[in-house]
Amino acid sequence: MGHRVTGAPLIEKLGLPTEKGRLRVRTDPQVPGHPGVFAAGDAAAVPDVTQPGKITPPTAQHATRQGKVLGRNVAASLGYGKTKQYKHRNMGLVVDLGPRYAVANPLNIQLSGFPAKVVTRGYHLSVMPGNRVRTAVDWTEHAVLGSELQRLDLVEPTQVPLDTRPPS
Repeated sequence: MGHRVTGAPLIEKLGLPTEKGRLRVRTDPQVPGHPGVFAAGDAAAVPDVTQPGKITPPTAQHATRQGKVLGRNVAASLGYGKTKQYKHRNMGLVVDLGPRYAVANPLNIQLSGFPAKVVTRGYHLSVMPGNRVRTAVDWTEHAVLGSELQRLDLVEPTQVPLDTRPPS
């Protein structure tokens, strides 16, 4: 049985048009017939203009780009700037499937195994914040030695105190 990403359960209770559990929006990404109501990411069924009749997949890459368009268009609705439509260019897909395996289809070239792992890690390094060199060294160490330790050093543990109280 496959799983699919859907929006929050609240979306179905809003009384707005939905598609596959996500708010139906235009490419601007505004809910049709509801001026000033916008949605993006997992909450939105954004039309895929590169594949008529389809919606964009609920991935982080789309959500990040849709969020930028949404922010610009909210500002435009308030009189600041011009609206923009969401359109992406599909450059392929990368999926990391564990320590030694991945699948990828950069530019519609089907890859799996080690070649896909190299492409996947390369893509992730290119978009990740922080110290890319150290992360690449850690990943290489992990591949060679089998070490499970990944050190991103983005936040010191003392900067994030843990609340051990049970939720009320």
